[in-house]
Amino acid sequence: MVACLVGVVSSQGTAPLPDIRPDTRAKPDTPWQVHVAYGSPASTSLTVTWQVQRETRDAVVEYGSTPKLGSRVDPLRIVYASATGVTYAAKLDGLKPASTIHYRVGRPGAWSQIFATRTAPSVPTPFMFTAFGDQGVLAAGRQSLADITADAPDFHVLLGDVSYANGFQPIWDAWFDMMEPFAARIPVMPAIGNHEYEKEIGPMSYLGRFTLPEDELQYTFDWGDVRFVVANTVLGMTDAQLEWLDRSLAQARKDRVRWLIVCQHFPLFGTTAGRGFNMPLITRESAVIDKYDVDLVLCGHDHVYERSYPVIGRKPVTDERTHYRKGMGPIHVIAGGGGAGLYKFAPRPSTFNAIRELTHARLRVTVPVDGALRVEAVRPDGSTLDRFEIAP
Repeated sequence: MVACLVGVVSSQGTAPLPDIRPDTRAKPDTPWQVHVAYGSPASTSLTVTWQVQRETRDAVVEYGSTPKLGSRVDPLRIVYASATGVTYAAKLDGLKPASTIHYRVGRPGAWSQIFATRTAPSVPTPFMFTAFGDQGVLAAGRQSLADITADAPDFHVLLGDVSYANGFQPIWDAWFDMMEPFAARIPVMPAIGNHEYEKEIGPMSYLGRFTLPEDELQYTFDWGDVRFVVANTVLGMTDAQLEWLDRSLAQARKDRVRWLIVCQHFPLFGTTAGRGFNMPLITRESAVIDKYDVDLVLCGHDHVYERSYPVIGRKPVTDERTHYRKGMGPIHVIAGGGGAGLYKFAPRPSTFNAIRELTHARLRVTVPVDGALRVEAVRPDGSTLDRFEIAP
């Protein structure tokens, strides 16, 4: 497990990595790294995942609509080769939409605290979610966590490159320890990034530590009448991935969702130095995104903030900076400033750029029942660097 102080050398730089919860580590049966995500469907299902140091036969989740709990479900033990502890995951099904669920995990004599979280609604309901990619466990990543905690979103979307463990498993432990006070209460829905494909073990740690819908590497979930399509772009959009994306977007339009948001790690249109436009991904994906009138494409990977005008047919369709109408074309947002070291831009912006800034930042996306969807990008000091809206 994580020692009290571990020297870390990764793509984030060199820094000491503290064990955030050494008091818990001293109690082998006490749960840690507790976190929740939406199940399928998000309105009636949640998943809970946690670790302990040693296996117990009586591990359980107790839950209910009040802190008195009252219901129980046995978890599955998740076994994977790179595990640093014993991982349990449980699915809570048959819940009421838009309801508060109180729960605790563990075993008699070794419980977590009682947390409260919420299911998604099944009908149109106003909400706000936060999003960023490329977080890590260093100071800027911890600041991003503090910022979204203060925002109190309904859920949080991680746009890939979560912990930057890069195969060194104690960094995963530190990230989940750091996130627990937030992630045990607010569902966290990640898109897989390239740093989750770890050397020799691939996405094994990511799949072992998160419990997500469908095949977990790509999935959809609804919040009222808004559909989120979480794509896996790490392999470059293979035929199978492209077919899944096409099928998922087609189903969304068949279901007549009001807003359609694609979340993925790799961006299509960017101006980061040494990267620029991702032409293989543009060639494979852009026509499918356009075909189904996607409203937003949220990405990470480039450690900057960058946002396009509405784009159709690989071309921006307007130079209006802040006010758009639904159907003008997908707006592509790169929010890769979740905490990892910042990159540099190419000297000149492209004609796609509505705005770009070299900064850590998070997205706050507000979706009313009626009226415009509003997106705000916020710097760590609380100032707004970008704000735009899409009217119905």
